[in-house]
This record gives sequence, structure tokens and C-alpha cells, in this order.
Amino acid sequence: MADVSEPNFPADLIDAQRELLGVQAELHALQKRLAWSLEPAEAISSTDGWRRFKRPATGDWTEDEAASYDRLRLRARDLATTIICHTHWSQFDGAEVTKMRSLLKKLPTVQPVIPVAGGTTDDVTAAA
Repeated sequence: MADVSEPNFPADLIDAQRELLGVQAELHALQKRLAWSLEPAEAISSTDGWRRFKRPATGDWTEDEAASYDRLRLRARDLATTIICHTHWSQFDGAEVTKMRSLLKKLPTVQPVIPVAGGTTDDVTAAA
């Protein structure tokens, strides 16, 4: 059982987490720009049930948009797999693994710098 008071993460794990957060932010920003449907769709709405929604009619995504989306989703999945399966976690037991993974996500050094209009920021939510 490792000491969790002073986290000491391997550089490759920190790099993978930083890249994952950056890819997730890029994907989120792309999703905000894309139509709600990959293919052309008529307007839909629902006023029944607990979750009411309304979506306008939409065109489809371009081949470039679809390729960008697929590329980002695949990269995010691969990075998540790299992080989850990293050998670093084998030194922790039970809830310690969850605690250490949470600490990794919150490290200031893993927060990506994301270009936004007017400059850069390390706030992932600003990319959207």
C-alpha cells in the first residue's frame, strides 16, 4: 500500500491525463458547433415526461466534421484506456485507487492550455 499523502505520479501518466483533458475540451467545443444530428433530421420536441426538449430541423455533418469527431472520440478512448490501465495504480488498494485518480485529474500540471478567441486559458470550460 503506497503513501497517498504526497502523490508522485509518473510523467507519462501526467502527460496522458493532460492530453485527455485537452482532447475532451476540443471534443466538447466541436460538439457545440455541430448540428445535433449526424444526419439530416426534422425538428423534434417533447412536452411529455420529466425531460422536455425541443430541437430544430438540422442538416448533416460534413465529412471533415464527422472525421474530426471520430478522431477525437477515438483519441479520448485510447487515452482513457492508457490512464486506467497504467501500472502505477497497482500499488494502491480499493478506494485509494479512486482517490489517487481524482488527485491526478485535479493536479494543476495536468490542466490543458486551450486556445480560445482572444488568447489562451487553462480553464477547460472556456473552450466550449
